[in-house]
Amino acid sequence: MQKLYSLVLAAGTSILSSGCQTDFTTVTYNTALLPQEISPIDADKNAPIMAEKLQELSRDDETKHMIFAQEVFSADYDAMLEKAAEFPYETARPEKPFMLGDGLKMFSDFEVERVIRKPWKYCNGRLEDGSDCLTAKGAAYFTIRIEGIELVGVDVHFDSGEKVKDEETRTLQMQQFIGDFNDAVRDRPAIVTGDFNTTNGVPLGIMKLATGLQDVCEVLACPDERIDRVYFRNSSLATL
Repeated sequence: MQKLYSLVLAAGTSILSSGCQTDFTTVTYNTALLPQEISPIDADKNAPIMAEKLQELSRDDETKHMIFAQEVFSADYDAMLEKAAEFPYETARPEKPFMLGDGLKMFSDFEVERVIRKPWKYCNGRLEDGSDCLTAKGAAYFTIRIEGIELVGVDVHFDSGEKVKDEETRTLQMQQFIGDFNDAVRDRPAIVTGDFNTTNGVPLGIMKLATGLQDVCEVLACPDERIDRVYFRNSSLATL
């Protein structure tokens, strides 16, 4: 099942363990919530709409949700989303973020026990090519407990831009991600989602081979040209 909200990619998900099944949706959402002065969108207009949608999902009594957001760079918009959402668990903004921070945030109906943030070692562009080096883009690893099972949810945001240097940088970031993912997740089930900023199947294919991740679009019908993606990996304890 696939649900498409405004600017949201959502995939229906189930976790099966010891004969018990828990259903939920996994939502990935690039908010583009930079400070209004440098935002490529009308963030002042869009942020309240996003906050309203979050509140609606948090009040959904029939379905449980895990929301993974990218580019929540503005502290003011972050606070707006937190005030509106009524999820029992949400991740806090780092107290002393580098520059604009990593912009990665999670809201969840399930308990989030730990958060580990892994910024990229490589970036491209300060005042050009997407200005990615003005942020601490990377991956955030959330340990989520569902019916006694530890699931690792990973929110990622790779460098933007279409130049050769941007593609080379994303390749280096992907190499780092593969190592970080395997070290952090080990033998636990996992969901990886976020803004990959590429449609290049080569690095994505290498990632799948090196991590055992599967693209949900191998099961669901999805558009071919996508930069927002959801991957999953089963374990000996649980099947997604």
